Amino acid sequence: MAPDSETDFRDWAAASRSRLRRTAYLLSGDWHLADDLVQDALTRAYAVWPRVARGGQPDAYVRKILLNLYLDHRRRPARREDSRAELPDAS
Repeated sequence: MAPDSETDFRDWAAASRSRLRRTAYLLSGDWHLADDLVQDALTRAYAVWPRVARGGQPDAYVRKILLNLYLDHRRRPARREDSRAELPDAS
């Protein structure tokens, strides 16, 4: 990535991070998960930043990444575990 593109990304990320974190919290209801989602979204956006910046709507693009990451998180098998205080009887 060109140095000026990296500077643009850093400036945009610094200005948008709190807004993205609030959006992620609204999706997940968990501040810790929201932080993880935002970090992953910013990492993915960094990888394609020159293309995203040329498109002119980086906020919309990164919100879409954020939504997709949240949906992927919800689909993971570990989220479907059913925790119980007692183990069921094995037959």
